[in-house]
Amino acid sequence: MRRLLIFVKEPVPGQVKTRLAAEIGAEAACRVYRRCVERTLERLVALRDEITLCVEPAEAMGRLQAWLGSAWPVQPQHGATLGERLAHATDSAFAEGMRPVIVIGTDSPWIDHLLIEEAFSAMPRTDLVLGPTADGGYYLVGLTKPAPGLFRGISWSTSQVVGQTLATARASGMTSALLPEGYDIDRLTELQRWMQEDPACGLPHPLPHPAQRRGLRKAQGLRPAAGGGVDTLFAAPVQSWRVLRRGAPALPRPHRERSHDHQTHDTPHAAHHRGKGPGASPPRRS
Repeated sequence: MRRLLIFVKEPVPGQVKTRLAAEIGAEAACRVYRRCVERTLERLVALRDEITLCVEPAEAMGRLQAWLGSAWPVQPQHGATLGERLAHATDSAFAEGMRPVIVIGTDSPWIDHLLIEEAFSAMPRTDLVLGPTADGGYYLVGLTKPAPGLFRGISWSTSQVVGQTLATARASGMTSALLPEGYDIDRLTELQRWMQEDPACGLPHPLPHPAQRRGLRKAQGLRPAAGGGVDTLFAAPVQSWRVLRRGAPALPRPHRERSHDHQTHDTPHAAHHRGKGPGASPPRRS
């Protein structure tokens, strides 16, 4: 039986969306994070029976279920680093007889069940599936067998994550497939992009910097709300912002990579390439 693991953190201001918080404030960023989690589950509800939420910290599992509902199974994350937590979560799923196993976070709430199915469909023919992001990280990792070494020696939260992961996979003789490039919501520009693309994101409009918020409140004659004034801005109706683009473009087929010492072949669902990084194009046919 296949398994989709979703890494979730307890939404505490100052501990989630810290890079976004530098632009819109900790309280507002925490509200965005809560909505990212909720929207992720809304878009993946068709796969609910195959999903487990991996919660950090462990003592927040009850609070997460009170927020999201008891229908979502939860388990704690284990490990001091992201790599250790990924290795433990995937190894545990394989030990329970789950195969293949996919892990995502909640920083990419544009992911839907169709993209997850695309990843699962590629996995009978490859050992590793990655969903690369524009900043060099990845929004999805899928495995057909345990590979704890895949998550060691990775410079997490840097532009080297995908490249290092693919290099480790090649060195281990693993075959790899890349899904279409995506993005995480770490900055205001990425938040704006998601809000433009997803009419149901549930947020009123992109939030300005705290200094700009003070000027906006003054111009509109608004009083600061308790806790820094973000509640006033979030009180605006969803209809107050205009959708610039409805829906995302159709997803291209994932690209597949094999170790340089293996011969490559095209398949119906994954186009292969040699030694390329994220976003690499499939080989040209003559």
